[in-house]
Amino acid sequence: MATRSIFWRWSLKWHLSVEERQLLYCRFISDLDEHLGIQHLAEKLYQKPLDALDDRQLASLVIVSRSPYRYLRDRAKLDEATVQFLAEVR
Repeated sequence: MATRSIFWRWSLKWHLSVEERQLLYCRFISDLDEHLGIQHLAEKLYQKPLDALDDRQLASLVIVSRSPYRYLRDRAKLDEATVQFLAEVR
């Protein structure tokens, strides 16, 4: 099973552009409540649609996308990682 997963991830690079892969990833990111998509994640975290989020909230979605299970279970870690991410970007 792991080999098949690795093969499919690797082969996506042959068939999809970087933008298409990123869109696919945003479509299938989980909010840990059996909902998929970055829009559901924004609604869960901030009770707002994606286009109504400020820069800090958008940055936190980037952080959550790295490890949804880890950061959605511990909001303190999410806040800390978001502050660090914003400092690195600026």
